[in-house]
Amino acid sequence: MDKDIDRYSITGRIGEGAHGLVLKAIHIPTGKKVALKKLLLKSLDEGIPINVMREIKTLQHINCKYVSV
Repeated sequence: MDKDIDRYSITGRIGEGAHGLVLKAIHIPTGKKVALKKLLLKSLDEGIPINVMREIKTLQHINCKYVSV
């Protein structure tokens, strides 16, 4: 999956969770429909919250063709 956000066109919002938004998008070069998760970090003065770090770590360990980190 392409990690350059400029290559995606946001087409809508799927939902919101505890840590961020899930957005509908189209990968411009391929035309594929995808879901993107945008993490919402309110303040980085104290660093990244541990619950957000856990979610990122979990997503990094998922071995699935539908998840790319």
